[in-house]
Amino acid sequence: MSIESEKAIAELNSKINDLKNVHRLVSNNLAIIHDSKVNGSDVRAVAEVVGWLEGFKQSLANQFQALEASLPSKAERLPKPEVVEAQIVEAKT
Repeated sequence: MSIESEKAIAELNSKINDLKNVHRLVSNNLAIIHDSKVNGSDVRAVAEVVGWLEGFKQSLANQFQALEASLPSKAERLPKPEVVEAQIVEAKT
């Protein structure tokens, strides 16, 4: 595997981790909102924010899943084994 492809994989992994961290933060914010008591006059605004956060959360999930799918599998990243041809030698009798 070339150094360029290793760098590209490292960059993709970094982006995936960043997206997962933002996804985690959005999920935590949603959990806090759902656990909070909302006053009657604020319900519409909170519902709008919750809807926006849910959409953003789904978008983040789609992005990091797409990036993960574009990564080569671990088996593809391993060096290819060297194939050595064997010679058959007949025994002299």
